[in-house]
Amino acid sequence: MATTTAPTNVSRSSYWRELWERRDFTLHLARGALASRVAGTTLGRVWWLINPLLMSGVYFLVFGVIIKGTSRSNSSFLAYLIVGVLVFRFLSVGLIGSGAIIISNTKLIANLRFPRMVLPLAAVIDALVTFLAGLAVFYLLVTPISCIQAAGNSNITCITPTYRLALLPVAVVIQFAFTLGIGAWVARIIIPNRDARNLIPHLTRIWFYLSPILWGVERLANQTELLQAIIKTNPMFSMLSIYRTALINDPFEPAMLALAAAWAVVMLTFGVWSFRRHEAAMARYV
Repeated sequence: MATTTAPTNVSRSSYWRELWERRDFTLHLARGALASRVAGTTLGRVWWLINPLLMSGVYFLVFGVIIKGTSRSNSSFLAYLIVGVLVFRFLSVGLIGSGAIIISNTKLIANLRFPRMVLPLAAVIDALVTFLAGLAVFYLLVTPISCIQAAGNSNITCITPTYRLALLPVAVVIQFAFTLGIGAWVARIIIPNRDARNLIPHLTRIWFYLSPILWGVERLANQTELLQAIIKTNPMFSMLSIYRTALINDPFEPAMLALAAAWAVVMLTFGVWSFRRHEAAMARYV
């Protein structure tokens, strides 16, 4: 089969139009990525729900019970923790998947002409579906636990959906754009630098611990203003703030919404620009 690459002289409008026309192909790749992660297991797609809940349970035992990493009640910290784990898993699955899907589809890259952006886009769609699946059971677990505790303690709030849930679609769109931007950049650097693929899980793990997931943001109160400012520049800090406002009724901070949106725009613009700039050369490295 003749080798063809994405031409460099394709106009922007033509490129995005072709990407839209390939939407069925993109969804097919996303379904394949979803299926491959549970292939050969008895429970199959149920693991999409079990994995984040098991992770949250382990972290809750260590950081909520043993270490006591927050001043929140157990029920509210469990909710706080599950939101953090689900949201960060959206990011990590998207980033790791963007690298993996590029490597696993090198024959397509070498032999077919199509917008390569299809590949990281499929990986991020995979991450989105996994996130939504976990989110679907969030209230089924958190609401009963928090309301039972609230019945016996007036200082504990029963966590139920409120009007703030309207922020959830906004948070999802912002994170999708942000993850796609970084995922596109990851996919771009992995083709010529295969070793980078092994670094991504370690870097995302460090990012996880630097984000307010296992520790409460109230711990920043005792830190200097400079350190607080540095920590808050972490993109996941502002994104987690929006999700927690929407899901567990934490106070709404407009500055966090603006910061998260700014991060999404910057990273999406940079990631797509970098990917498109090197797209035509990808076939050389496969």
